[in-house]
Amino acid sequence: MHKLLMAILIAVLCVPAFAQVQVRGYYRKDGTYVAPHIRSAPNSTTSDNYGPSSSSPLYTGRGSVTPPSTRDSDGDGVANMFDFDDDNDGTFDDADSSQYNSRSTRLIPLPSFGVSGLSDPSSDVNYENCRFGNFGCDKSRLTDEQLAIVYRAELTRNYDTCRFGNFGCDKSRLTDEQLAIVYRAELTRNYDTCRFGNYGCDKSRLTDEQLAIVYRAELTRNYDTCRFGNYGCDKSRLTDEQLAIVYRAELTRNYDTCRFGNFGCDKSRLTDEQLAIVDRAELTRNYDTCRFGNYGCDVSRLTITQRQLLGL
Repeated sequence: MHKLLMAILIAVLCVPAFAQVQVRGYYRKDGTYVAPHIRSAPNSTTSDNYGPSSSSPLYTGRGSVTPPSTRDSDGDGVANMFDFDDDNDGTFDDADSSQYNSRSTRLIPLPSFGVSGLSDPSSDVNYENCRFGNFGCDKSRLTDEQLAIVYRAELTRNYDTCRFGNFGCDKSRLTDEQLAIVYRAELTRNYDTCRFGNYGCDKSRLTDEQLAIVYRAELTRNYDTCRFGNYGCDKSRLTDEQLAIVYRAELTRNYDTCRFGNFGCDKSRLTDEQLAIVDRAELTRNYDTCRFGNYGCDVSRLTITQRQLLGL
């Protein structure tokens, strides 16, 4: 009697949390009449759905539309509207494409509130936290079957962590086969690190063939660094042909620097023709500086015509 009263009390308290909509009576395509009833209102979650009635094709038995409080797709004693896993297949309803699979035989024991027929949602959440390695896992609340599943999940996550070189790898938990795969993955990552010139390259772990490829990649990167005038150029590693190309690139960059009046111009490296062009560009910039009243105008470099135009 006490359990019955508790069940009624909990049901009354939970009713407001479930939005409902009225459905008028209608006939299905197969001629079956569906009596007027209520169903759960559409929302962003499926874990609070009432589920199909006993006359649904998902059931083999016959009967009229059953009330939501008695709909129990997996027969575990927990109504669908309170059950986070309606078919007990280990997948929460919100992520389950077959939420009401009545043929499911995979039953996972769910602790109760202490009231017959109602599961403890917090225990489901704890199991999922443990299975996916989330914060808040309490293994002392797991069944032996759940512990076994969680242990296998931990081993799988640790293997993936080691295989992809992520922080937290525990090699002591790997099998010999997994260790061999992880070792080969480490060698591959180290080779790529060296080949692309990234930090953390360990050349002692490279094969002779890999060393040769890495060396050629270093020479190519150094040549590009010198050719584009970037920091870190080592000219001692360039061939005579590369030195000649780098030298011409330096002269071109210096000419452009002088022509546009940028900092770092070295006029001693310009040809007579380039000097004349740079001188005309400087005179033009000086005239524009004076014309717009900007700081740096040198009146002494203006021509007579320019002075007349500026009224000087």
